[in-house]
Amino acid sequence: FFVGGAFQFVDGAYFDTLISANGCDSVVTTNLSISFCDDGDPCTNDSCAAGVCIFTPIVCDDGDICTTDSCTNGTCIFIPIPGCSNPCDTLVCNDLNDCTIDTCINGSCVFTQIACDDSDACTTDSCVNGICIYTAVICNDGDLCTTDSCLNGICVFTSILCDDSDLCTTDSCINGTCLFTPIVCNDGNICTIDSCANGTCIFTAIPGCNNPCDTLVCADGDACTIDTCVNGVCVYTSVICDDGDLCTADSCINGSCVFTAITCDDGDLCTSDSCVNGTCIFTSVICDDGDLCTAESCVNGICVFTPIACNDADLCTSDACVNGSCEFTAITCDDSDLCTTNTCTATTGCVFEPIVCDDSDACTADDCIAGGCEFNPFTVDVFVTPVLDSIRRGDTITLTATASSIDVIFTWSPAQGLSCTDCSSTFATPDFTTSYTITASLNGCLDTAISRIIVSSDTVVIPRDSCVTSLYMPNAFTPNGDGVNDYFLVYGNGIEEMHLRIFDRWGNFLFESFNKNVGWDGTYRGELLRPDVFVYQIEVRFCDGSRLTGLSDYKKGSVTLIR
Repeated sequence: FFVGGAFQFVDGAYFDTLISANGCDSVVTTNLSISFCDDGDPCTNDSCAAGVCIFTPIVCDDGDICTTDSCTNGTCIFIPIPGCSNPCDTLVCNDLNDCTIDTCINGSCVFTQIACDDSDACTTDSCVNGICIYTAVICNDGDLCTTDSCLNGICVFTSILCDDSDLCTTDSCINGTCLFTPIVCNDGNICTIDSCANGTCIFTAIPGCNNPCDTLVCADGDACTIDTCVNGVCVYTSVICDDGDLCTADSCINGSCVFTAITCDDGDLCTSDSCVNGTCIFTSVICDDGDLCTAESCVNGICVFTPIACNDADLCTSDACVNGSCEFTAITCDDSDLCTTNTCTATTGCVFEPIVCDDSDACTADDCIAGGCEFNPFTVDVFVTPVLDSIRRGDTITLTATASSIDVIFTWSPAQGLSCTDCSSTFATPDFTTSYTITASLNGCLDTAISRIIVSSDTVVIPRDSCVTSLYMPNAFTPNGDGVNDYFLVYGNGIEEMHLRIFDRWGNFLFESFNKNVGWDGTYRGELLRPDVFVYQIEVRFCDGSRLTGLSDYKKGSVTLIR
């Protein structure tokens, strides 16, 4: 506050003396009380505007979504949030441009252009390689007789003032030099004394002098000449046209001076054409985007910036230009699969070869789990009916094979007398007693069973001591109507009596059969049942009189219905 002859910042009484022209002075006393804006909170910026205190909270923000930002005693506090993962911790933000500020905010890269501004409208502001460049605006009209300058971004050309304070000289500037040319006073009259005074020509008559020009008329009809009579003789002087500019062609037409600008044009749109002191200057257009990784050129007056191509023809490198130099960075090949071998070749790039697990055992399932080989054994079981039977020569008997897997490949041998050698069931018409071997193969894992067919010209009774017994219960069947494995059947040899019963998992009775050729089709009261696991019970009496005793593993079991 200005009082007491100065700006005051402390409370107190201040005195000002008012001096009056009539000698009646007075003293003004001002009691000054200065109030400051302060809310006592160091976490606010305190200011005064139009007499009103304004308290603006300090903004604390570190751009990290995993911190709680606050202000305490004027200091920003950033407290990490437990268990929060910030993408900015691993995200690398770099646009390879030195003229941007690269930051990560809330998991996203932000590239902010560096602001170069010196607040001078007479400079061109730019950023090159991360450095602000302020280039002065060049003002040049090519005229040495002007002072060239820039004012608020506008070129100002001020003519040089030539003045020798002599009214009897013509003052001018030629090529930057002031010339003071005396005014020539000549009325062409030999009978006058010619002089200049204060810029005015004075012609004083010579007493008793006779001038022939008083009667002589001088006129050549050319408007571009000055016609005069000098000492009785006509003189025709060409009008001198000169604007002092070497970049104009000066001429006189019909008495008027014509100043035609010299045309400077090299026909190249990529040059700036001008005339300086009478000489044509062709200045190449400067193309510069401030990026060292572009090749700069001018084509038909347009700046073209072509990115520098970095390519080492190696697919195992990431190629980029950084600050004008090519950098080739090896890439990392990783498909995150521990069961592949990761390599890279220059022509194909990343190659992921599966690890081959093979223990050369056809009866194991070989696989790679978490980078390690696992070999899980499995078995193939095959059963044949009948195991032993007899026919008359010329008769046909059906041989049926059943395996523990539906994916096996069947092979019957020998092939003589068989209708099919690779079917699960085949018709056999042997000419003599033959033992047929059925081989079941799954990925090279084998199992065999033998069916012996006795052939005679008369009916042969198989002795009781040749009775062969066996029992096989499948663990799954697929009643889908395709003719393959549509029924849950009892398989075995030497079975004379049997009783099969089927229950659901809650113990509800569903089906029973007393004939091994009559199986369950997966229905109950005519309705198709959904896929599930069911329980069976089997009672058997064999041809040798034995019962299921000794084969108790098969007395109860489960079967899976698959649709």
